[in-house]
Amino acid sequence: MPSPESRKTLKAKTGGQRKGALQAQTAQDIVGLISFDASEISCCASLVYQPLCPRAHLASGAVSAAADITVAVSSAAVSPFGRLSAVGRGRLEALFWNVGPGPRPRGLGVIADAGSLEANGSVSLLNSAPTHLEPPAESTPTHARHTRMTPSAAMQGRLRERESPFPMIPVDEAIGEVLKQATPLEAVTLRLADIPLGSVLAVDVTAPEPLPPFPAATMDGYAVVASDREGVLEVVGRITAGVDPDSIQVSTGQCAYITTGAKLPKGADAVVKVEDTAAVDGEDPTAFSAEEKSVRILKGVRAAQSVRPVGHDITEGATVLRAGEVIQAAEIGLLATVGVADAPVIPRPRVGVMSTGDELVEPGDKISGGFIRDSNRATLLAAVASMGGVPVDLGIVKDKEATLKGAVEAALEQCDVLVTSGGVSMGEADLLKPILESLGTVHFGRIRMKPGKPTTFATTAGGGGDDGGGGGPTRPRLIFALPGNPASSLVCSHLFVAPALRRMRGYALPDCMPAQVDARLTAPVRLDSVRPEYHRALVSWNSIAGRFDAASTGNQMSCRLLSMKSANALLCVPRGEGELAAGQHLPAILIGELPPPSGIGCFHAKAVALATGKTPSPVSPLAAAGDNGPGGVGGPTGYVSFPPSPPAERQKGGAVKCATNGGGGVSPPAPPGECGSACCQGHSNHGNTHGKGSGARRTHVNACLLTVSDRASQGVYEDLSGPAMRQVLENKELAFDTTVVDTLVVPDEPEEIQAAVKKWCDDSSIDLVLTSGGTGFGRRDLTPEAIRPLLHREAPGVVHAIYQGGLKFTPLAVLSRPVAGTRNNTLVVTLPGSVKAVKENLGSLVPLLPRIVNLLKGNPC
Repeated sequence: MPSPESRKTLKAKTGGQRKGALQAQTAQDIVGLISFDASEISCCASLVYQPLCPRAHLASGAVSAAADITVAVSSAAVSPFGRLSAVGRGRLEALFWNVGPGPRPRGLGVIADAGSLEANGSVSLLNSAPTHLEPPAESTPTHARHTRMTPSAAMQGRLRERESPFPMIPVDEAIGEVLKQATPLEAVTLRLADIPLGSVLAVDVTAPEPLPPFPAATMDGYAVVASDREGVLEVVGRITAGVDPDSIQVSTGQCAYITTGAKLPKGADAVVKVEDTAAVDGEDPTAFSAEEKSVRILKGVRAAQSVRPVGHDITEGATVLRAGEVIQAAEIGLLATVGVADAPVIPRPRVGVMSTGDELVEPGDKISGGFIRDSNRATLLAAVASMGGVPVDLGIVKDKEATLKGAVEAALEQCDVLVTSGGVSMGEADLLKPILESLGTVHFGRIRMKPGKPTTFATTAGGGGDDGGGGGPTRPRLIFALPGNPASSLVCSHLFVAPALRRMRGYALPDCMPAQVDARLTAPVRLDSVRPEYHRALVSWNSIAGRFDAASTGNQMSCRLLSMKSANALLCVPRGEGELAAGQHLPAILIGELPPPSGIGCFHAKAVALATGKTPSPVSPLAAAGDNGPGGVGGPTGYVSFPPSPPAERQKGGAVKCATNGGGGVSPPAPPGECGSACCQGHSNHGNTHGKGSGARRTHVNACLLTVSDRASQGVYEDLSGPAMRQVLENKELAFDTTVVDTLVVPDEPEEIQAAVKKWCDDSSIDLVLTSGGTGFGRRDLTPEAIRPLLHREAPGVVHAIYQGGLKFTPLAVLSRPVAGTRNNTLVVTLPGSVKAVKENLGSLVPLLPRIVNLLKGNPC
């Protein structure tokens, strides 16, 4: 214990400070006693609340180095409380530290309420007891401990804080605290048809018998004795699935017709599939009827061929599902397979959603004055349903303390989780935090993040009755008080509410976190110097470049719900200065489905092309790098080409099919007697004139179109130049035919431009690649610089033709920077981004295309 000399006490004296009053002697009396002046404590603190405070004589300081600190304050009812509160922990501790020898005090708070002032106007505060010798420990802020206070009408005249008592904590710590408090609900037993997909199984499930329980056929055919091999066998029976064949006995020289899944008859040990049999001469070769007497086996089988033995899929007693596994469609089927009709699962938590605010009206109401429609409640109800909770609509609650507290208490009686929006910031009507402190424990009240800083998480004891949802009558309830700004509330629901619901549904802790990918920025993102940001974005798979790309949804203001529109990811943007450049990679938390990829490198490209009537690209990502597949034509590295369709021997009219082209496609037949080369019209080839009307083949051009635009790639603008290029090329009046094999929109990023063009040019079936956009003088106009290094040979004459054509319409055509040339056997030409310029430039290029394409294909003309 410290000696009596080391004790330091804070004393407050009220009354007697007004200037001009004869009895106002308090400050002067105290000044005479002070040996270490610190009057700025009182004056500076008072100025926070009252600009007229200099009219009061304020005194504060140390009476002696080892004695008391005395503060003279106004006797007005609120002033002492406000002023002493404003003095604050830091100033008082600093003063104690500097007034002389002795340890620094710990636990310095502020006056709890104005009523604690003594009736005679003098009171000893805060630290009249001896101080402790050990260093001060961090105290946990509570809502009753404030640094600044002001009267609140919403709280019926009581004082509220001006500075939040809650420290800002990192997002990962906040999520960790949420998961610590969220525990799985008690299991309930549900019929299979009633189990929601995504539920978690509560017990292990074992198989009571093997599957299949008998040797079963895996083919339609004939159950045979394998040693019989080929030859004619007598048909002694007919067995279909669900029929017990115990009355049928198969011996050597015999067989029985059997269907897939049916039980093998006695004596049989294999199945010959129907395709390997034939009707015996003189018998009906069509249906496998009951009248069938014999069958010819064309191909013998080994023992056990096309037969599933007993227990092949599941052995008796095997554990087919374990507690904690997530139930999806296949798991439902497994439960049914092993005879489980009712299964114990962790139920979905009931989640109440409540909006708070005097300004809110229902979505269907008209708005006027200062009212707005309540969008948060509808948004969060939908979000809760998508997260696996059972949403409960709790309506709108006004900003009145008693009303709001009653609504929260009622909600906790019927729900496992309460999600509110609004009322958690620093406004006079933001009442939720003190209400939650009065009802339970507030675990955090501010998070270092953008958006969503004032997000609050609390827990309370269980409600008064069991709602049947698996929570039980005494189970603690979770409360998420989210900000009122629409984007903030939805972002925070994904980051904090979703993991909690998954945990309450029984998911293992690692599985409670959302899926995450690494994504490349398609445009720069500004950094916040104080808080990390969860930036709303659309993440998609770039099948050309083999990566995920992230496009911002635009303005990220927390009030702008449009920033969540179409967003399927939250980019984890660190705090810092300046901006992150396009092309940098960030973690992306997935909050929605990924869109299907596009481009020739994606799995479904051929199916989509066929469904839309287009000629599919021969490239498919089905094989490992360097694997051309069986019978396939080699494609770009890491891809395998689809093999060409089997060629017919001859075509109608005696025409002979030409050889397959380099990309695996099949060329159209040449008329009899002609060379079959795809020569341009009007030119001689070995004496054959391929002119119009002579039956000559028209040149066919396979083209790929690339639109280069930051804003079009982000969905800000519609791509118009791509359709314009297509419209020109597919004009039936042209002297050649064009098939647009693929189209793509990419931002003004050289790497993405090059990846797409290189992929197309390295596919030998592509004759023409056109790009539009990025050919001007803007800072982001980089298409020529991206294309030029890819070209094996440049074509300056084509560039001159484009200039010449453009100058017919405008002298400004020279401001474009076109590039033309070839890579492998593909012509590459860059065009401007405007629809008008695209059509004008193509007008100069189109007459040249048949000749260029045929020369590149090696067709002499």
